[in-house]
Amino acid sequence: LLKNLNTTFEEMEVVSRAGLGMLKFVEAVMSYCDVAKEVRPKREKVARLERNYFLSKRELEKIQAELAKIQDELKALGRKYEEAIAEKQQLQEEAEIMQRRLNAADKLISGLGSENERWTKDLEEFKIRKVKLLGDCLLCAAFLSYEGAFNWEFRNEMVYQVWQEDILSREIPLSQPFRLESLLTNEVEVS
Repeated sequence: LLKNLNTTFEEMEVVSRAGLGMLKFVEAVMSYCDVAKEVRPKREKVARLERNYFLSKRELEKIQAELAKIQDELKALGRKYEEAIAEKQQLQEEAEIMQRRLNAADKLISGLGSENERWTKDLEEFKIRKVKLLGDCLLCAAFLSYEGAFNWEFRNEMVYQVWQEDILSREIPLSQPFRLESLLTNEVEVS
């Protein structure tokens, strides 16, 4: 209707002052309506964007809280992993030490295998010497008790001929060949 009217404010003021006020009012309302038509969708869009912003902000806070929780769990798992690695390293070192000890024990056992043979022979000899120890001790005790005052020839004759033959005649076991030195001393002291 205003477009069809095709009137300016000056023309309306000439016709009617009240009409001028009314025309200004209608123009203002029409301008307001035009602006409101443009602004209203923008306001709605702003309101929608603000809602989306607050929802996104809440979602972000929730995600950040979950992220912090996951990071704490990750740190805890990292500590457990480091502890497990340290324990693994310690166990590996202990295993290496045990392996070295096992190898040393194997070498010792194999080395002692030859000693076992020697000890077995020595044991057999000791069993034989144990039986003959009675006669050997008897002859040595007689030598120490009675022979000190006599010269070497007489002592030698008494020990190796008279007493030794007497012990053998009585069937007392005696080492053959009998040597006083074997019971009274050892090779280190003699040398």
